[in-house]
Amino acid sequence: MRVMCAKKTSLQKEAADESSSSVIRKGGSLATKKRKISPASTTSVSFLITGFGPFGGVDDNPTSVIIQTLKDTLNNDEDTTSSNTNKKTEGALSNQQKWKNLANHIVHSLDVVNVSATDAKAQTQQIFSKIRHIDRNNNSSNGRHERAESPKTTDDNLEINQTLKGRQKIIILHFGVSPKRQPVPMFKLEQHAYNEANFRIPDQNGFQPSKQPIESSLPLSHRYTTDLNMKQLKDLLVAKGFKVSLSNDAGRFVCNYIYYQSLSHVVKFQEEQHIQMTKRIRSAEKNKNSSIDCSQSPLSKEIKDVEVHVLFVHVPSFDDIPQDTQIDFTMELLKSIEEIVSRKDDEIKKTK
Repeated sequence: MRVMCAKKTSLQKEAADESSSSVIRKGGSLATKKRKISPASTTSVSFLITGFGPFGGVDDNPTSVIIQTLKDTLNNDEDTTSSNTNKKTEGALSNQQKWKNLANHIVHSLDVVNVSATDAKAQTQQIFSKIRHIDRNNNSSNGRHERAESPKTTDDNLEINQTLKGRQKIIILHFGVSPKRQPVPMFKLEQHAYNEANFRIPDQNGFQPSKQPIESSLPLSHRYTTDLNMKQLKDLLVAKGFKVSLSNDAGRFVCNYIYYQSLSHVVKFQEEQHIQMTKRIRSAEKNKNSSIDCSQSPLSKEIKDVEVHVLFVHVPSFDDIPQDTQIDFTMELLKSIEEIVSRKDDEIKKTK
C-alpha cells in the first residue's frame, strides 16, 4: 500500500526566504554555509539525526538509506546544475531541491548507528557531551563564568554551532525500522521508552539481554516520555498527507535502548540546568542583578538557552512506503517539529 503526500506548495515559497545558514558536507564532516541573518532571529532549531544499519534479517535498513540520501543531497548542495553531479540514489536531484527548501533547518549530524546496545550508548554519550559543551559556552557568553571545557569526544560529525547567539533548541531525532509488517503501513511516533532490554535476537555485537534494566538504579517498569507535543505533531503530519500513528511501545530491542538512553540524558541535563539556574537566581538576589527577574521561580517559566528534545520514529520498509515518500516525510517532520517547539516558546512568553 502506497502513501501519498500532499503537494508542498509552501516549500517553494520558503525556499526564497533568507535563513541563518544551511549545511554542506566537506571532507566527511558537516560545515556551515553562512547566509544572511535576520536581526530579529534569536532562536535556532538544530537537528541531530540517527538511523540504524543492518541487523537480523534486515540487510538494507531503510533508515540508513534515508540518512545516506540526505547526506548525498548535502554533498551536492553547491553544484545543482553540473552535468557531473553524482546521483547516488534515484531522484537525488529532486530530493536535493527539497532539502534546499529546508535551509532554515540546520542539520548538524547525520549518523548511521550500528545496531548494538554498546554503540547506541556511545552515540548518545557523544551527543550529550557536545551539548553540555555548548551549554557551558552559552553560560560563559551570557555572563555566567563557569569554565567551558572541551567535551571528551573527537567525533567531527557533530558540528553544532557553538558561536550562535540566542537560544538553541536541539532536537535529537532517532529513526528505526518497524520490526513487523503492519496491516496499514504508516509512520509511528514513539511516545515512550522503557527501562528494559529484552532483545528477541542478539544485537550486532552478539549481546542479547533478557529482561535487564537499561538503567540499573531504576525499576524495569520505569519509562521516560518525550516532552514534544505528540498530538500536535501527528495532526500536522496527517494534514500534510502522511499516514501517521502515535505509539506507546517502541519494543525492547536497540530502538527502545537508544531512545531510553537519550531521554535519560535529557533528564540529567535538565537537572544540571536547574542547578545552574538556581545558582544564577541566588547570585542575582545577592548582587541585586537587575538582569534577572528574581520574582520568578528558577525554571518554571524560563526559556532555556539550550533546550533539548528527543523523538524516535519507526518507519516501514520501502516495500510498504516508497523511499521518495519517506524522504518527503523526513523533511516535513523537521518542519513540523520546528513549528511545535516554536509554538511552545511563544506560549511560554505569553505567560511571563
